Amino acid sequence: MGAHAKHLRNLFIYFWRWASRKVFEPFDGQAEGGGHGIVAFISAAGFISGPAFERMRQHLRGLCHEIWVIDCSPEGHQPEVSSRIFQGVQQPVCIVLAARHSGMPKAGPAQVRWRALPDGHRSAKFAALQALTLNDAGWQDCPTDGRAPFLPVSSGAWAAFPSLESLFVYNGSGVQAKRVWVIAPDAASLRLRWNRLIGADADKKEQLFHETLRDGLPADRHVGSVVLEGLPGFAAKPTPLVNETSDCEAPIPFGFRSFNRQWIIPDARVITQPNANLWQSRSANQVYLTAL
Repeated sequence: MGAHAKHLRNLFIYFWRWASRKVFEPFDGQAEGGGHGIVAFISAAGFISGPAFERMRQHLRGLCHEIWVIDCSPEGHQPEVSSRIFQGVQQPVCIVLAARHSGMPKAGPAQVRWRALPDGHRSAKFAALQALTLNDAGWQDCPTDGRAPFLPVSSGAWAAFPSLESLFVYNGSGVQAKRVWVIAPDAASLRLRWNRLIGADADKKEQLFHETLRDGLPADRHVGSVVLEGLPGFAAKPTPLVNETSDCEAPIPFGFRSFNRQWIIPDARVITQPNANLWQSRSANQVYLTAL
């Protein structure tokens, strides 16, 4: 989950962490089992299902007896302004109420219940909020697994379908070149760019290469890098680019984004994070899928 850690810097996460510690966790002479009370926020909805927040959901399930989740943005990201609880907020938002009861022993994870407000104008949502109670029939149970999303348990045939992750040997990030010039709509453009690069002097090569700098120093690939391993299926090229004089490796078709087929130079010296496992599976017999 470390790849998603950047999302934990959202300020609403700090509020959740501070409040849950103050209300639920033992400190300053509290009983070993922690305190009791209620923490409720309306905040960004990413933490109810996002992978970065698995440990956060596990922590809340472990501390609380009951958790209620109200999805205030069933329309998804960037809904119509008239449907937003806060007109200037484009992100989906939710109300989460977490409770730890006084004098009640903790036996297992919290019971999490979920419901969504109706689609449409915010006035209908406010009316629904005013009418709902914590004990009415509109709530759906969520999974009890600690890291599972705060979303309803799947049911019916859909719940029995295999996940995409179970069908593929690799599940991870795509190719991250960290420089855009190694990708183009056609192979000829890439060859022209390569010829311009290797035909330049050392100072100009640094400028054309677009190395990533951190504190003024190269942070990854640069024109002097010695890369001993080639991409799977392609020969290694240990000559640093500052000394390179040979032709460009023949560009190959590349799925740059969903429905966006481009070309790429298959040279490990110009791709900072090629993700070798992904290149390992490259063949003429692939089936390409695009999924949410």
